[in-house]
Amino acid sequence: MSSQAALYQILFQNDILFQLETIQPVGVAERAVPVAEKTPVTQPAPAVKNTPTVQAPSAPALQELPALKHQILILTEQPGHQELAQAESVFLDNILKAVKYSIDQADLINISFLPPTDASKVISERKTARLITFGVPTARLNLDLLLTPYTPKQINGVWCLLADPLGMIEADRELKKKLWQALQAMF
Repeated sequence: MSSQAALYQILFQNDILFQLETIQPVGVAERAVPVAEKTPVTQPAPAVKNTPTVQAPSAPALQELPALKHQILILTEQPGHQELAQAESVFLDNILKAVKYSIDQADLINISFLPPTDASKVISERKTARLITFGVPTARLNLDLLLTPYTPKQINGVWCLLADPLGMIEADRELKKKLWQALQAMF
């Protein structure tokens, strides 16, 4: 997969890029056709039906992330599983050990099982020192950030890193190198 294709996959994998509005047809009131007669007959004006106003569906309220206990926040998106797979958990623990941390010293959240989430306060209120996302696009977190994959960026005192899903990184040696270089810059 080319780096550009990987970037698009990370940025837009679960996003709706555009959506067409469906317009409900409104009933048209029938008009009486005047018929020429010798004697003028007055007809009552046709009643116009009141159409109910259609309100746009409101966006669901965004929830905040659960309370954080550590200075490292790791977000994953795995719709099929609440917990990380055993191999991915070991791989993540090895990644953290390489930078002198462990999986027990990080908050690990699978956002697939959360309602629509707003993570902007995590950065604006500095609730964590490091935010690492594995396969989670920033738009899914309501973060208005432009992050390049595997390029750590410090925003408001919080280091942010966007990376591919753990399973993809574990299987690709080049992605492991990119992740290691990014983590060295962050830690």
